[in-house]
Order: sequence, then C-alpha cells, then structure tokens
Amino acid sequence: MSFLKSKKQSKDAKKRMEHLMYVAKESPEKKYDLSACELRDIPSSVFAMCKVLQKESLLLHSNLLKNLKGGSISDLITLRILDLHGNKLVELPKEIGTLKNLQILNIECNALTSLPESIGNLVSLQTLNARDNNLNCIPESIEGANSLRTLDLGGSNKIRYLVKSLCKVRTLEVLNLPNPALMEYPPPHIAEKGLEEVMRFMCKDNGVDYIPPSHNLLPVLGKQNITETDRPSTSGVEAFENSILAYEKMKDEKRKQQLELERKLAESQMEDARLAVETSGKKAKDLQEISKKQEEFDRAILKQQEEQDLERERMLRMLESAEHNASTLVERLIGMSEKERDRERLLEEMEMQRLKEEEYFKVTQEDLDNLRRKDTLAAMQSMLAENEQFAAKVRDYLNSQDSIAHRAQQSMLEEDRTLSDKIHQQHVSQSRLVSQIMHEEDLQRQAFLALQFERDATHRRIQKQIQEVENALAELTLVELKRNDFKVGSEQALLQSKREELSDLLMTFLKEKDSREEMLKDRLVELEEQRESDQIDFWLVQYQRLMDSKPENLITRETQMEVELLKLLSKAGANDHVPAFARNKVCTIADLIELSDEDLRRIGVFQLVVRRDILRLVEEETAKCKEQKSCGTSASVQAPVEPQTDYVAPEGLSAENECVVCMEQQSNVIFLPCGHVCSCKDCSAKLQKCPMCRCDITQKMQIFRN
Repeated sequence: MSFLKSKKQSKDAKKRMEHLMYVAKESPEKKYDLSACELRDIPSSVFAMCKVLQKESLLLHSNLLKNLKGGSISDLITLRILDLHGNKLVELPKEIGTLKNLQILNIECNALTSLPESIGNLVSLQTLNARDNNLNCIPESIEGANSLRTLDLGGSNKIRYLVKSLCKVRTLEVLNLPNPALMEYPPPHIAEKGLEEVMRFMCKDNGVDYIPPSHNLLPVLGKQNITETDRPSTSGVEAFENSILAYEKMKDEKRKQQLELERKLAESQMEDARLAVETSGKKAKDLQEISKKQEEFDRAILKQQEEQDLERERMLRMLESAEHNASTLVERLIGMSEKERDRERLLEEMEMQRLKEEEYFKVTQEDLDNLRRKDTLAAMQSMLAENEQFAAKVRDYLNSQDSIAHRAQQSMLEEDRTLSDKIHQQHVSQSRLVSQIMHEEDLQRQAFLALQFERDATHRRIQKQIQEVENALAELTLVELKRNDFKVGSEQALLQSKREELSDLLMTFLKEKDSREEMLKDRLVELEEQRESDQIDFWLVQYQRLMDSKPENLITRETQMEVELLKLLSKAGANDHVPAFARNKVCTIADLIELSDEDLRRIGVFQLVVRRDILRLVEEETAKCKEQKSCGTSASVQAPVEPQTDYVAPEGLSAENECVVCMEQQSNVIFLPCGHVCSCKDCSAKLQKCPMCRCDITQKMQIFRN
C-alpha cells in the first residue's frame, strides 16, 4: 500500500530546492544553501558548481542525507564552512581530509559511529561540532588539526575515552563531553573540572609541557575568520577595491544575461500567440461536439441523481432506526449491569454459607478418621503380640533343628530373590499408576473449572452482554460504511458518539469478565489448599457437588412449571430468574397474575425493565382471557410469540459485512478503542491503524458467530 512506501520529496521542498539552486548560481554571495529541502541524495551538480562559483559555504543541514555521494569531494576545496547537521549520515568519506581551507565542520544530530582518520588533515579546522551522534571514540589523527579551537562531543555520544594525542592540540579552547562522570580516561574527577584540568592531566600523563591555548592562538587568529561573515576578509584598501570591481563586473555580466533571457522569452510568447490563433478554429468545432455530449451526459447525470436521492432517503430512515436501537441497547445494558451486581452479591453470600457448612462436615470427617486410627493402632498392637509369641516358638524350633534351619535359610534366600523381583515390578506398576492418577486429576480439575465458568451466572451474564455489544458495533460499522457509500455525513457526530459509548461499554465488560474469571480461579486455589493429602478423586467429588448444587425440590418445581409461563418469562428477558420463580412457588400464569411490582422485586427481579415487561405481558394475557370468555370461546390462552432478539438490524442491512481490506471474507474483528468491525482475522493481523478512521489500534477482539 501507498503508506508503506518511503516518503518522497514534497512539491514544496522541490520548489524550494530549485529556487535555492537558482539563487546560488545568480547571486554573487559565497554561500550555497540547500537546507530543509528533504534531500535524500545530493544533486550531482552541487559540488561542481561550488568549484566553478568559488563558494566558501555549503549548507546541507535539515535534510535526509545518509551519505555525501554527489560528486568529487575534492571539488569543495574552496569551502570554509560545511554544515551537515540534522541529517541521517552514518559515515563521512575519507576524502574529507582534502578540504585544506575548511574552518567550520558541523555534523550535529546524525547517526555517525566514528570519524575518519583523515580528519586530522584539516589543518585549518577551528570548530568541530559532533553533538548527538553515536560516536564511541575520536581518531588518533586529531592531533593534526593544529588550529582546532572548539571540539563538541556532547549529547547522545558514547565516548568514554579520549585519545592521548589530543593533548598536542595546543589551540583547543572549548571541549564538551557527553557525561564527564562516566569517563574512563581522563578519570571523572578530572573530566568534571573542565578543559584546563583535562589538558594538564593528559600533558602530564604523556610527558608533555602544558601550554595555555592563548599562547598558541596568534597564528590561528591571523587567518581568515568566517564565524562573523561568510565573505573572506582581506587586509588593505587595495584588496577591498579589487573585490568591489570584480563584483561590479560580475553584476554587469548577469544583467546582460538577464536581458538576453528576456528577449528569448518575448520571441517565445509571440510564437505561442501565433499557435493560439491557429488552434482557435479547431477549438470552436470541438466545443460544439463537446456541448452535445455534455447535454447527453447531463441528462444521464440527472437521472442517476434522482435514483441516488431515493436511495439516500431510504438509507436515512434505516440509519435512524439503527441509531435508535443502539441507544436503547446502551441504556438497557447499563441498567442491567447495575442491578445484576446486587444479585451477584447475594449469590456470593450464599456461596460463603455453603463453604461454612462444608467446613462443619470436614470436622466431622476428621473425628471419624481419629476413631478409625485408634482401632487400627489396637489391632496392630495385638498383631505385634502374636508376632512375638510366634517368634519365640520359631527360636525354640530353630535351636533344636540346626540342619533343618540351614536348608530353610537357603530356601528363604531363593524366596527373597523372588520377592524382591515382585516388589520391583510392584514399584514400577505403582509409579505408572501414580502418573496416570495425576493426569486424570489434572483433567478433572480442568473440567471442574470449565463447569464452574458455565454454571456461574455472573460470567454468563457478562458474556451475553459482550455478544450484544459486539452485534451492535457490527451494525453501526455497517451503517457507517453505507453512509460513506452514499456520502451522507449529516449525523456523523451522533453515530460516532454511539459507537464510542458501545466501545467503552465493551471494554468495561471485558475487564469485568477477566476479573470474574480471576475470582473463580482464586476460589479454585482455595479449594485445592483445603484438600487433604490422601483424598482420592478430589476434583471429581467437587465436580459432582457443583452438578448437584441445585436442590432436588427446586429442580422438580422447575420441571413442573407451565410451558406458557416459561415462554412469557423468556419473552420478557427473565430466563435467569426462572429458579427464583420456582423457589417462590410461582409455577403457573395464574400465580404470576397475582403478583405486583413489589412482589417481583422481593422474588429477586431487580431490573426495572424486566419487571415492567413481565407486568405488561401479564396484562395482555389477562385481556386475551377476558375477550375469550366474553365471546364464549373455550379455547385456552394462546402461547406468546417467540421473543425478539435484543438488537434488531434495520431493514436492508445485513449483520454480516465484508472486509474493507481484502473485500472477500467476512468482517469479524473489533478494533478498540474506536469500535469499528471492518476487517477479517487475516487482514487485521497486519494492521496497526483502523482502515476506516485511521485511529491507533490498542486491542483486537475477534467475533465468533454461530
């Protein structure tokens, strides 16, 4: 795709580059400026023009250069300033040492890891700015730069060791290090004191006398100084007058060239006027043909526009319906989530009460085990007494029968060998059995955890709410795609706010689901801590307890409930409250008719919307019964129709839309936080931004449809 390709030079940058190159050729100034032009490579004519025009400053900063390949470095022999800061340079060419007149070299904010050895050949270099690079060291040849006054190595560089030859640069006045406290040579306590102490230490370490830079700067200051002006200064009035004459001469030549250019431009304009007269006749004929075709095209456009207007009106009606359904779903889910928490707290208290009862049962089991242990000890003592008597008889018998004892000893040795073989086989079988038991126990534990997730009402409720929000987000995404197809943006802000509310609600339910699963796993750990070491089939017993957790009489009442009552509760969205109605002996529609709003709340139906739906359906059933009695019909009350789904898609929209990337598979991935459902699983793996709103993707959630 286009955004994966490398960024090219923009039109504005290209215009700026062409303007600056024109100014550099036409201006008598000694400066060649190509800064901030988004250059990735240096134009091939730049170095040659610097040589021809005798430029003394070359400004290439704030670009995207990775190297200085653009011509021969030796063409820059006249340069005194070379500014390369703010690029992506990874190395400097070795030929840079041929620039004998270079006085300022700025390579700040690049990606250099080392400097070439030829840097020492820059005998006129006074300022070297190498801040914010990846330098690990400076070359030994730095001693050759005997005019160097400022050396800046600070910022993000990783220099920990200064070469000893640096002490031979007598003119050095400013030295910036990346982090003096981390220096290895010179030591940190020397590096933190400044340049003078560093130079004294290095001179002493190398057996060289320290001379302050002020004693060596006279020859350097006698050279041309371009830090204040880009034009080289000359001593004497005569040299200054010569430079002015040369400037005037060059100015006259440029004026003559400009006049010649204007003359050629006038001739070309006259030629263009002649061609325009010749082509005007052809244009008149073409215009007549074009006007006829335009009329036919306009008629076709009007017809197409009328069809699109009709389609747009139909779409607007469907969009209003979808937005109304989404608002209703958000309000209902928020109300359900608040009311369900109270019911979940009551269920947790019941669970704690059940755990306490199990603790009492455990204490009783421990008493029974103690009694069994006492009986076992008594039996063992009696057996030991009998063994003592038997051993005494054996000793008497052995004393009288020595020969028989010898033969018996040999026989016992053989039996011992046989017995040891059998014991070894028994140990092997026992180890195999233990591994099998451990595997079965792990499977039982996983089955118990899965059943606990399935039986947990809170977990089922959250899962159902997540599915409803997923369906709503899919419908809103399809609505937004339809809006884009028909270019309808009148209620885009309202649609976006609904989608954002659903996205926040989905993220809240996901966090609540993870929290509930962690709570159930913690309960599993508590059960495992309470487990006795010798208990067999512990997880199988817990699984059976969980299966039998509902009382038998409650199960019987649920099975005896009328089918019409179950259908009415299902239509009102109260399937989860069926055990509560059975527990309170409400098993028929006649029992339900006698209940008020307060009675339903006392039973455990805390959701206001569910209570209203139940009461409304009861009134409808009562009205039907009265009509049948008034007409004399003996037909029974008809069963209510099947409940409608929680979220209804508007007519003309499908709950399944295709992927906007591959346009082949079904969209089944939700992008959070924006909430769009616009991509399939395969395409979403490569995306970092939503293809519809270009929002950064923080989480991807796959939708599993039945």
